[in-house]
Amino acid sequence: MAHQHIESPEALLPALEGVLPTKVEWSHRQTADGWSETKEITIVSPKSVSPSRPDYGA
Repeated sequence: MAHQHIESPEALLPALEGVLPTKVEWSHRQTADGWSETKEITIVSPKSVSPSRPDYGA
């Protein structure tokens, strides 16, 4: 899969199939070659979606 730069957590929403989170937490680090590597994404929603890293890259 090609690298995809994500400007904001909101950019992930289409990949979450319409889930509207009340809180999105994410952390990332800049790799040596300049890519931003996402380390963790936590989503908290009213529907109690499992607050874990979504496998949106699959």
